Amino acid sequence: TFYGTTDDTSCPLLSESSVNATAGMLYSNLQVEELRTSAAFYMGGGTESRSPRFTKRTRSRIDLGGPLQGYSSPADNSFDQDLEYNKFYLKVKKNFFSLFNMQSRWLMSAYRERQERNGLEVNWFSAPLADIEQQETIIEDFFLAIISIV
Repeated sequence: TFYGTTDDTSCPLLSESSVNATAGMLYSNLQVEELRTSAAFYMGGGTESRSPRFTKRTRSRIDLGGPLQGYSSPADNSFDQDLEYNKFYLKVKKNFFSLFNMQSRWLMSAYRERQERNGLEVNWFSAPLADIEQQETIIEDFFLAIISIV
């Protein structure tokens, strides 16, 4: 939403005027029935009723392109593409854990801990990261089942 294009992958710091322009557009879109749901995705509840208008929380949506290089479409050998995406998301997970000093413990997901940085509470969701967490949980559960048999 803020960058407007995926051509620049360097992710430079946004100017205040750029942030204000996008925020103004989102606030305006709350007033348009066809755009309300899309705009509300990025803001916390009650934003419309506040005066002056502000949101207590916001979201970002980062779309990653596909197909991967060397493939003709997302469906082209999707299993191999998924393996490559998983390698990437494992790196993302490692970076998040490092950034927020997160540590998984036996039978306890690090995602259950409150994450905060510089006074800002951070929550995120990523379907691929959720899949990785689910796979790790299944492996732990399977290991417990083996131990219980022994």
